[in-house]
Amino acid sequence: MKVSIFLDFWNFTLSFKNDDPAFRPDWFAVPQVFKAEAASLLSDLALDLQDFNIFGSYSANGADAKLRNWISTFLPKIPGANVCFLQRQQKMSGPVCTQCHEEIQNCPKCGGSMLGTEEKCIDTLIATTMLQDAWMKKFDVAIIVSGDKDFIPAVDFLRTVGIRTIHAQFQNQGMELSKHCWGRFDIHKLKSKFIKC
Repeated sequence: MKVSIFLDFWNFTLSFKNDDPAFRPDWFAVPQVFKAEAASLLSDLALDLQDFNIFGSYSANGADAKLRNWISTFLPKIPGANVCFLQRQQKMSGPVCTQCHEEIQNCPKCGGSMLGTEEKCIDTLIATTMLQDAWMKKFDVAIIVSGDKDFIPAVDFLRTVGIRTIHAQFQNQGMELSKHCWGRFDIHKLKSKFIKC
C-alpha cells in the first residue's frame, strides 16, 4: 500500500517546542518513523512511502532569512520530500482592547507597531493537496501531522473513497480530528526515535 505524509511544519515544531524547547528532530528519520508506526496500526502491512509533504510559512523580514535558507537547501534533500512554504501576510489591523473595543496599532509603551503577520492559506493548501493526490491515486493511506480540526471535511471525504487517514497526534491535542481518522498515534511517545543526536 502507498502512504503519503502531510505535515504542518509549525504545528509540529511548536508542539515540541512547548513540551521541550531543546528538542530537535532528525528530519530524515521523521517520515520513516511515521511510516513504521502506521504500518503497525495496519497489522504490519508493508507501506511504500510516496511523498513526505511539508507545509509552512515564513516572514518576509530578515529574521527568517536563516529559516528560508534551511527550507530551500536542507528540507528538499529528504527522500520523498515536497516542500511548500508561503510568505506570511501583514495583518491590516492591530489587536482590539477587550474593554473599550478600540484597535491598538502601536504599542502604548514604546510606540512600536502592533501589526503582526499571519499565516494564510496553509491549511487550505494541505487539504487541497490531500484531495488532489487522492484523486490522482497517489496514496492508499494518508498520515496527517496537525492538530487542526479544519482538516475534518477532507478526512471525511477520503474515507468515502476508501482511503484510510491516520492522525499523527500531539499528545492530547487535536482530539476532534482524531475522532474522524481511521487511526492515530502519539508522536510525542515516538520522539526518541527521531531525536537529533
